[in-house]
Amino acid sequence: MAAHCVLGSLMGKSASEMSIGDRLLAMNHAFLPSAPVHRQELLSGRQEKLFSLLETSQTPGGHAAIFGERGVGKTSVAAVFETDLRERGVRAIRINCSSLSSFRSLIEDVATEWISHSPEDIAAEHLPHLLGGNFGQADIVRTLDGIAKVVPSVIILDEFDVVADAGVGEDFANLMKALADKQVDSHLVVVGVAEDVDAILKGHASIARGLSQVPMPRLEPEELAAILRNGFGELSMSIPEALELRVIRLSQGLPHYTHLLGKELARRSILAERDEVIADDWPAALEGALEKAEQQIVDLYGDATTTAKPSMFPDLLLACALAKKDQQGFFRPADVHGPLNKVSGKTYAMAAFTGNLASLSAADRGPALQQREFADRRKRYRFANPLLQPYVLLKAVSDGTLDYHEIDDDEIWS
Repeated sequence: MAAHCVLGSLMGKSASEMSIGDRLLAMNHAFLPSAPVHRQELLSGRQEKLFSLLETSQTPGGHAAIFGERGVGKTSVAAVFETDLRERGVRAIRINCSSLSSFRSLIEDVATEWISHSPEDIAAEHLPHLLGGNFGQADIVRTLDGIAKVVPSVIILDEFDVVADAGVGEDFANLMKALADKQVDSHLVVVGVAEDVDAILKGHASIARGLSQVPMPRLEPEELAAILRNGFGELSMSIPEALELRVIRLSQGLPHYTHLLGKELARRSILAERDEVIADDWPAALEGALEKAEQQIVDLYGDATTTAKPSMFPDLLLACALAKKDQQGFFRPADVHGPLNKVSGKTYAMAAFTGNLASLSAADRGPALQQREFADRRKRYRFANPLLQPYVLLKAVSDGTLDYHEIDDDEIWS
């Protein structure tokens, strides 16, 4: 509510009509690199996903799994979905999983959250039975069915992939099936880093009934552009097309970096008391974005490239960021060859770098890359953490190793 008030008061006003402090506060609500988006008007390119989730929540026995790479905005979609459900009178509960989570602990977390934030008397009457661990699947189904007669519900389990206990996937798949069998108006949505539904449910997706697949690919350039237009529009500011294109190219389809760079550009303009971003804002914004990058990514880059003596690892990692990739982000050593020669200014034979490429997929180098052997028995690689790829590009542009004009969307877009 506070965010709506702040942004609402800004609409139509110029820089001269607002204090710098108020504009910076509004900026923190318009661009969200470190937190999920909670408002649908700031969520770009995911309307179809939201409609699919809404349809699932209105389908008897319907459940869903949201899956995709790190950084593509899965949690933002889940957060906006949660907000939308509550506005529709549906009881939406969103829980973050951890590596230590068990089936019972997650059910207890759901019950505790529900009791704490729900006004329904029937919830307070039924849910305490799910606290203390003395319950089985039939008790869960009976409880949710009893509450559903008063209010429909959706339970969202975010970061489901981090749960270490493989049996949890089977337990929730069985619960989905049981709720579907009984046509209970209570729906489960699991969210996590995975390539498909089977991976997120640890190989037990076939058990679940009515399971809707909601894959989250990287955003297209026009969808990233919409993030910038919406964000700067909220601030009554403008950004030149040339700078917009730089942000899009460097973001690599990951909205985190679009929000991060957009916010840094907005900050420079606001501090200069302007309503428009200018080209001179770019160097400082780029430096600010690198300083505010996730520490995990900074450390990963350091592990991948630091050696006692000069090595090819920095150039090789940059070449990997520029290499042509398939739809899952994988590239072949041959795809790295041309970019490596280009960024290094040297002429390497394939055999000169393939060993180092394999080293980047070893634990002592992060691992920066993930290695996989496909049916053709040829090794392919991709970034173990997708957020590292744009960081490598940002760093190269910042230190002058790479000009953003050299980033060819057709060659590197995943």
